[in-house]
Amino acid sequence: MKTALKVIAIVSATLLTLVFIVILILATRPALLMGVGPSRLAHSIEKDQGTVFCQDLPEGWRCKNVDKGIEYDVNVDWMGCWKAEPRNGSGRLEGCIELGDIVTFD
Repeated sequence: MKTALKVIAIVSATLLTLVFIVILILATRPALLMGVGPSRLAHSIEKDQGTVFCQDLPEGWRCKNVDKGIEYDVNVDWMGCWKAEPRNGSGRLEGCIELGDIVTFD
């Protein structure tokens, strides 16, 4: 009986640890589990920038700030962090997709 309780305790602790790790990843770098999508990337870029629309093209991500008329070539790494280089001007932007960019109430 004691052996069964030990096994249950070990399995429970392992599952709890895995759940905690998944929650931690979702809270800090959700793109690792949820992926990068046009609306998620646009929402991440448009903070304090105005309305942004993004497309996934064969050569990479292209985003356009509608309010400012600026197009960006955007590189996104495996963790969901991005660097946006303007096609017609200066002012590189950087950031990471966060949980608020994935779970929106728009």
